[in-house]
Amino acid sequence: MEVEYIVIKYRGRSLPLEGVQASIKRLHPRHAAIPILTAKEFSLEAGISGEIKLTETLHKHSSPFEHRVIHDLSLVSTAPFQIDSLFLTPFYALVLEVKNIGGRLEFRDNPSQLIRTRETGEVDGFESPAAQVERNGNCLKAGLSQMVSIFPFSELSY
Repeated sequence: MEVEYIVIKYRGRSLPLEGVQASIKRLHPRHAAIPILTAKEFSLEAGISGEIKLTETLHKHSSPFEHRVIHDLSLVSTAPFQIDSLFLTPFYALVLEVKNIGGRLEFRDNPSQLIRTRETGEVDGFESPAAQVERNGNCLKAGLSQMVSIFPFSELSY
């Protein structure tokens, strides 16, 4: 049995990307900030490209059970947080964080971080995707717990 792919919320336009692009247009082509903004623009575009690939993959492969997908979800529970994609089923919620990072990647545990080494030898550090997913999952769980205490699901009708 094939279940229909249902998206509750699609990914919207990227305001950070639009802001960087607008800044680049307003500056003189030789302004000192242009290389920094151009690198940020490239990074944002790569991230968006990765998120689009995930969306296409989820859409292409059907699931045998009822599910919903929410893309680019911003919520507040114990703290504000953002989830790239949330895959919901009657049995579980799967938090998906997308990274589209080129180079040799090393995942470190202590401290928790992602290290990228480019072909040029340049090294960059990023927040650990595992730590990000864990934090977002905990925030989501705390937010859902708060909602359940306010709105008991036994009283809701679907």
